[in-house]
Amino acid sequence: MPSRTPSASPSDNGSDDGLDKVELSDLDSSPPRQLAIEQDLMQLARLGELRSIQRLFDTGKFTAQSTDEQGITALHWAAINGHDALCHFLLQSGADVNAQGGDAQATPVLWASKRCHLAVVSLLLAHGADPLIRDDQGYNLLHSATLDGNVFQLVLLLHQPDLPVDVPDAQGHTSLMWAAYKGFGACVDVLLRWGPDVHAVDDMGFTALHWALVKGSYVCIQKLVEFGSDRYARSKPVEGQTEGDSPAATAAKMKSERQWHKALVDSGFDEEGNALSFPVPMVKDRKRFYKRFFFLWPFALGGLQIWMLAHILVWISVPGVLLVGYALQYLAQQTLRWAPSDMKHMHHTPFLAGIFAGTLFWVGVRYIFYILPQTIWTNILLNLGFMISFGLCTYFYFMTMTADPGFIPKGGSRGQTKNTIDELVEHNAFDETHFCTSCMIRKPLRNIEHLSDPPELHCAVLKDPLCAIFSRDPFTIITNSWAALQLTWTFMLLFVHLTQVGRAITTYETMKGQGQVGPLMTAVTTGSLTADGAQIGAAGAGPDPVGHNHGKGKKKEGCLTQWSRLLGLDTFYTIAFGGYKGTKDKDAPAARSKPSNPFSRGIFRNCQDFWMDGPVFGRKEGGQALLGGELIDYTAMYDVPRGGMRYRGGYESVPSVEEGPS
Repeated sequence: MPSRTPSASPSDNGSDDGLDKVELSDLDSSPPRQLAIEQDLMQLARLGELRSIQRLFDTGKFTAQSTDEQGITALHWAAINGHDALCHFLLQSGADVNAQGGDAQATPVLWASKRCHLAVVSLLLAHGADPLIRDDQGYNLLHSATLDGNVFQLVLLLHQPDLPVDVPDAQGHTSLMWAAYKGFGACVDVLLRWGPDVHAVDDMGFTALHWALVKGSYVCIQKLVEFGSDRYARSKPVEGQTEGDSPAATAAKMKSERQWHKALVDSGFDEEGNALSFPVPMVKDRKRFYKRFFFLWPFALGGLQIWMLAHILVWISVPGVLLVGYALQYLAQQTLRWAPSDMKHMHHTPFLAGIFAGTLFWVGVRYIFYILPQTIWTNILLNLGFMISFGLCTYFYFMTMTADPGFIPKGGSRGQTKNTIDELVEHNAFDETHFCTSCMIRKPLRNIEHLSDPPELHCAVLKDPLCAIFSRDPFTIITNSWAALQLTWTFMLLFVHLTQVGRAITTYETMKGQGQVGPLMTAVTTGSLTADGAQIGAAGAGPDPVGHNHGKGKKKEGCLTQWSRLLGLDTFYTIAFGGYKGTKDKDAPAARSKPSNPFSRGIFRNCQDFWMDGPVFGRKEGGQALLGGELIDYTAMYDVPRGGMRYRGGYESVPSVEEGPS
């Protein structure tokens, strides 16, 4: 752990803190060669030569418990090099699973942990490896996994029975403190779910919150504040001080005040750490209040703006609408400081859904109370057609907002989750593709009036004939214009979805295949209008692991490209023409040929599979879908099909590339 004084620049790998040993950075994965290789047990173990080791054991010169001069066993070398089969053989042959060897006096499971060989770690734990055995620096397996920042290894360990999460190291540092100091937000999040003591202090009186402020990681700070860390806890005073440093003082010394204040505000406190009281005292359920407020807010805001455009001179109404809309929206966003932690951003509220619902509402109100009474007998067919269209639009919107899109049920206990993890580890599939660390579940493989002329005209821009039409009912015309503007998004959205159905590709797979994720696709998938808001990385395959901008020096986008991204046209072009990604960079390498979609069975068959499996026909089960007319359970698959599929009532194993399709 770094030095006692937070103002000093902490060192992650200095020789004074022992991290060079605990992280085994000086450990080569190959032992020194002294004997002929066929007689060198340690070299054979490093290479994974199981049969040669069997023959060597048969000679009686070595056993599974043999060690070198440093106490290192063959199991150590097999573990650090990830030889699962050899590890299993050595364990069956009587190897000591808890033997300590090397300079760090580490066990085989600690060696395997340093190379993140999850299958070997799981195997050793299943055969009695003790995760609480410490090395010469006082670090156990949980500390080691936290130092590496491998969240999947951490999840694997935390699901082991009777493994305490708050075991301190030699200096009193818990795994939570290490994760906070290292800035591993995902590890902090996982550890907090196992109920660690956020008030625990090390030998210097520092809490995990102090160490998060030393690193300056906003994610770690915010999570610790949200989970109830003491915002006023003081460390032990040093020489010349009467009292230790509070988190605020640590933030000031480590230049992390901005992250500290933002974390406090986002967690419902002011910048001094005092709890903010909700300004509406009668509200008991804040989440319910914010859901209703931001859904209904566009009804009032949209109605006001339409009224201004319809009844005020254009020179005043247009800038007035922009000014009033921005001001009222800004005030509405400021109320989010009192919102629950999972609703701190607009895209986490039903605001976007409220915009469409508000437009639908004002169109219906204007039609029912103004247009219909005057045209009900003169334009019966037009009114009937409009009412049918409006009713279908309302119905499908309601179904879109309320229908269950499908979900993966969470395990009823940690034991079930552990079984899922063990199964994934056994198939070498315990990774971000097949497991969600935030929800602790396995992912499936595939995630319109007859009006009289106005007495006088009041148009300052339109010519008289157009002005006469506009002045008959400006409120209705502007309402319909606003609705028509939203229809452009609706048609693009419909086109994108129908194209994906025809191609048998999911929204997530489309996003991963794009170099840049456009606002339309992002809004469809995450409810956010920006890739940053959706936490989608530059490659479109997930969040940026470090949160830094790696695009320095990139050519600035032109006006056309920026507007294309803003309106979602880039995504529309990508789906429509299969590969448009905005302005092409001259220095960019030639695009690779796109791989074929292994899930496609032709446009007709794809559409038939989609519609026969819901939402109109049949009942769709979570994680299952029709493929070529057969029901496939994607939650039971590990690999994308290659070389073809065969179906006889279910999914069968697919031949390897070398074997070719059967």
